[in-house]
Amino acid sequence: MSGPLLIAINPLETIHSSQLIDVLLSLTREYEIGTIVFGDSRHKDETLNRQGKELVGVIRKLKKVLPKHVIIDYEDESFTSVEAKEFLMASGVKKKKRRQKHSIDQMSAVIILKRYIESKGL
Repeated sequence: MSGPLLIAINPLETIHSSQLIDVLLSLTREYEIGTIVFGDSRHKDETLNRQGKELVGVIRKLKKVLPKHVIIDYEDESFTSVEAKEFLMASGVKKKKRRQKHSIDQMSAVIILKRYIESKGL
């Protein structure tokens, strides 16, 4: 998550996909969010992988309940898990914590949002 000035990016807690819509609605209201960025998850041949296909259904439901001003956009998430592991290791995070999926997921989300902001020239 980033503030309106897009200066800092901070990871949020990892949530289960069954809670995604409720949590995003709550965050949208609380922080007056204008854009939600999802990782675009595809195979090497550019077809959607399993996670990407599941996300399509979730986003369809989300669009029905989000305020109309909220933009949903995507950013390539290729290799973000690898980058996240490397960053955590370089940052001195202990091996046990680096192996925890939620730590990697949180750092991957930071990388995805950073890529998105940079790609938009913001």
